[in-house]
Amino acid sequence: MGNAVYWYRDNTPITGTSPAGTSGTTTTVPDIRFEARCPSSECSAPMMTVSSVGSDRIQLRWTPTGDESAWIVGYKADGDVDWTEFNTTSTTYTFTGLNASTHYLLRVGTECDGDTLFANGDATTLAGNPGDPSCPVPSDLTATADTDRVTLSWTPQGDENLWQVRLYNSDFDSLYICSASSGVLIDDLDVDAGYDVTVRAVCGDGDTSDWSAAVFFTTGMADPGCVAPTGITVAAVTDSSVVASWTPESGERRWQVHIYNAGFDSVYRAYSSYVAMGGLRPRSSYNIAVRAVCGDGDTSDWSAVVAFSTRNVGVDKSVDGVSVLVRPNPAIHAAQVDISGVNGTVMLSVVDPGGRVVHTDRMECADTCVKTFYVDGLSRGAWFIRIASDTFAVVRKLIVQ
Repeated sequence: MGNAVYWYRDNTPITGTSPAGTSGTTTTVPDIRFEARCPSSECSAPMMTVSSVGSDRIQLRWTPTGDESAWIVGYKADGDVDWTEFNTTSTTYTFTGLNASTHYLLRVGTECDGDTLFANGDATTLAGNPGDPSCPVPSDLTATADTDRVTLSWTPQGDENLWQVRLYNSDFDSLYICSASSGVLIDDLDVDAGYDVTVRAVCGDGDTSDWSAAVFFTTGMADPGCVAPTGITVAAVTDSSVVASWTPESGERRWQVHIYNAGFDSVYRAYSSYVAMGGLRPRSSYNIAVRAVCGDGDTSDWSAVVAFSTRNVGVDKSVDGVSVLVRPNPAIHAAQVDISGVNGTVMLSVVDPGGRVVHTDRMECADTCVKTFYVDGLSRGAWFIRIASDTFAVVRKLIVQ
C-alpha cells in the first residue's frame, strides 16, 4: 500500500487531508524514508548562569560539558532580531555598554559536528546611570584564596571610602561592609569550594554604585598534615645489612626508619629517601617501617610494614659476567670501585670491622659504572666495601693506609 504525501505552504496547519484553498496536492508514492539527525550524546550545550548584573553590564559564567575550549557568547534586547556575538576562550564573559532597566536575552554556544549548540538565559539590567561620576563602580577586583579564606583588593574610582562586598555560591550568600579597598580578608569559608565575589561603592545613605563584575575563586584543599611515605622497598640485602628506600608523599626531607624483630629493635634517621642499615644477624627475618618527620614533635603515621630476611654469612650472591674491582688497594687518599656486567641501581656501603655502616652511595649502572670515594676520613686498617643490587651482592676488603 502506498503512502499519502501532502505539500503545504509555510504556517499552514498540518491535517490529514490536503487543505482546501491552498496549493496542497495529494499523490501516492511507493515508500517514504526519513533521516533524523540528532546531536551526538557526547556533545551538548554548556551549563550557563548569570553571575552578576549591573545597570550597564551583565556577566555570564558557564561550565563546559565536554572537552571544548572555545565558545560563542551573545545578547540581544528583548524584541530585537539580531544577536550581538563575541568569541571567547574563557568560561566567563561580561557584556558592557548595555541599557539600564532593559530585559536581555543571553546565550552561550559551542560548535559540535558543524552545528552550534546554545544554552539560553535572560536578565534585566538594573536602573541607574552608570556614567554618573558621583558614585562610580570599583574596578580591578582581585581575589587571592587560601585554604579557608580569601584576600580581596580593588581600585576605587572616586573619593569613596566605604564599600559593600557580596560573597556567594549556591549554598552561601553574605554581604560585608568594608572601609578599606586592599587586603580585605574574609575567612571561615568552606575548604575546596568555589565562590563568586563582587563589590560596590557606598557614596551616601541609599546611594551606591552598581556591582562590579563578579570574580570567581576556589579555596584550597585542607592541609593533609604529615603524610607517611609509600612504596617501601628493600634492596642490597647481605648477611648483615640492607638498604631501604621509599617514596616521599609531601616534600618531606627527614624520616625515621624502624627495623626490628623479636630480638632486635632500632630506629635510624634518614635525610634522603633511602638508608643503609647494618649490624643485622645472618639468616634472620626483620620488619621495616618508615615515617616522615615534618617538624619538632610532628611525625606521620608509620608506613606499611615490609618484611625481609638476611642472607647466609660469608656467601656472595653473584651472577656470571659481573665483575667488581676495588683499587688501589691499599688506598691512601681515595679508592675507586669499578663494576661491569650490571644494569640498574647499585648500592655501595663502607662498613667498619664491627659491621657499622659509615658511608653509603647509590650508583646507576648501564653495564658499567665507576665510583670514587675518599678514605681520608677513615682510620688506618681494614674496612669492608659492600656492593649490592637486586641481582647480586659482594663484599670486598679495603686496606686504608
